[in-house]
Amino acid sequence: MASENLNFFTFWLLVDSNFVLRANFNYELNEYVFAVETDSEIKDLFVDPGPPDGVDDPDAPYDYGELEISNLDRLRLVLPEEAFLRFPEVFQEYLDSLPDLRKFITLAVIEQDGDTTSWICVFDTPRRDNKNITASYSAADDFKFSLTD
Repeated sequence: MASENLNFFTFWLLVDSNFVLRANFNYELNEYVFAVETDSEIKDLFVDPGPPDGVDDPDAPYDYGELEISNLDRLRLVLPEEAFLRFPEVFQEYLDSLPDLRKFITLAVIEQDGDTTSWICVFDTPRRDNKNITASYSAADDFKFSLTD
């Protein structure tokens, strides 16, 4: 919202949910003057006391993005069919236990050592600590996951 006369241009800034600044720009002096808006009628034009848009039920679960795994077909060649089919579900459960919302993963460095297959699940958007997930599967131990450097 803005208003203007010959010497001043006035505009308002919503700083947070209930704090409004009034700014006046003086054309002749080429200067700004800021003040806290105290007029409740003007503040009401900016401040919406209702809940944020789209929030109808605060108890509704938030739906995170679907898990997307690049190179997943490479595991089909090295895992038993039953384990290959279960991997996305088991991996999703592990991801849900982490305080991390990243859901785009690329599989890399798949190795076999005896009856154990291991691989690295690389986050497509790197973590700040640059950690990824090392995964392994063996018929005796099932799936194991850990965060590694």
